[in-house]
Amino acid sequence: MALQQQLQQLQYQQQQQQQQQQVIFECHCSTTIPGQFVAVVGSIPQLGSWQVNRAIRLHTSSSSFPLWSSSPIYLPAAAAAGGAAAGAAAGGAAGGGGDPTSTSSVGDFPQVLIFPLILLVLLLLQQQQQQQQQQQQQEQEQEQHRMHLVQQLAWRVVHITYPLHQQEEEKKKEEEDQQQQQQKQQKQQQQQQQQQQQ
Repeated sequence: MALQQQLQQLQYQQQQQQQQQQVIFECHCSTTIPGQFVAVVGSIPQLGSWQVNRAIRLHTSSSSFPLWSSSPIYLPAAAAAGGAAAGAAAGGAAGGGGDPTSTSSVGDFPQVLIFPLILLVLLLLQQQQQQQQQQQQQEQEQEQHRMHLVQQLAWRVVHITYPLHQQEEEKKKEEEDQQQQQQKQQKQQQQQQQQQQQ
């Protein structure tokens, strides 16, 4: 029973993973100062359900600034979700209103970066398109490989059957030659017999 439950749980986890898509949030923000960060909060549980203490924190570096990005997270496939990015001082909670179309200021961070619904949907659509392109490319490669194998097989069949056909023709010709020789010999014998009788 325990093994069956583990298998069922594993199947459920695999189904859940197949129904989710990996997303990385990115935004440009050059108005932060050292000690501040940018976070994303949204309407679905994976984005914190508008609870700022559960917001997803974005990271940047000296080489990538002003681009901020999140670690990869999994969202439901084709999820419809609103979201907003907000800044906060280090050690403080990310702020920002629950309305993804509004702006507000939080602490020393002068502006809330809007992360609208359409952008999230576009991210998901881009991933779907990439997956479709990869799948089409794989199918094309498989088809090319299959055609190559078919051509090789056809060449081998021709290469094998042609000598066999040639051998059959040569054998048939030899048999015909033998028959002709036998007929000639028979005629010669008949002629000799006739001459002897005369």
